[in-house]
Amino acid sequence: NDLPSFTSELGNDPLNCGGLDGSILLSGLSASSSYDFTYNDGSSNIGPLSITTDASGSYILSSISAGSYSSFMITDGNCSYTVVPSVTLVDPSAPVFTANSVGDPSTCLGDDGVIDLTGLLSNTTYALTYLDDGVSVGPINVTSDGSGNIALNSLDAGTYTSFVMNLAGCTGSTGSSISLTDPASPVLQLTDPSAVCSPLTVDLSAPDLTTGSTGGGTLTYWTDAAATVLLVDPTALSTSGMYYIQSQSNGCTDIASVNVTINDLPSFTSELGNDPLNCG
Repeated sequence: NDLPSFTSELGNDPLNCGGLDGSILLSGLSASSSYDFTYNDGSSNIGPLSITTDASGSYILSSISAGSYSSFMITDGNCSYTVVPSVTLVDPSAPVFTANSVGDPSTCLGDDGVIDLTGLLSNTTYALTYLDDGVSVGPINVTSDGSGNIALNSLDAGTYTSFVMNLAGCTGSTGSSISLTDPASPVLQLTDPSAVCSPLTVDLSAPDLTTGSTGGGTLTYWTDAAATVLLVDPTALSTSGMYYIQSQSNGCTDIASVNVTINDLPSFTSELGNDPLNCG
């Protein structure tokens, strides 16, 4: 009897990491014939399995995972033949990438910060998860550009960590920790104006009141610490009390109080007393 003659050929690798849709093509057998088939999947011997070839004398070993397959043996009831070389199926490659800060938010409490993920396959869609100040985000679908980069836009200030990319069930991660920060807030250093006597007034816009302040923000003047009631004319205050100056720059603010003292003039009248009793 002739030995069964066949070859083992690489079919398809699994489409997903850990997937069971890989296959190996066995060809060169008799058409539409039955055989007993055994093989080793890298950890144990499988079979014998009863298989039937198609009209071209081929059989597809399907629904298998990534791994090294060897010791293929075909038996036709009389003789058996072993193909010694192994066939290796591999999972898709896990994503490899890095995370880089591109731009901080341009305003306080703004959401126009950007982080770039680089080193990925070009024009490929991934499922992304990450932590924003410890809060999980995703999975969200993101697609790389022609250079393999993905720009994460519309980010606020915070610490971004634990970036994980999933491609067809294969996951890759980076240990990068990216911190985005708001612009520096202005800092007010206020000096109370000198006390004046009525009817004089106090000018809160005088430059010497804010000497030592930093940030170069726009100043506004208020009657309350919550900055809800605008001071109509800060240049001519005629009433004692606590007032508030707010500095604003790039959406960042600082507010501080200033004490205004306006003293009332002494009030008195002159009255007729007694004339001298004698001249001189």
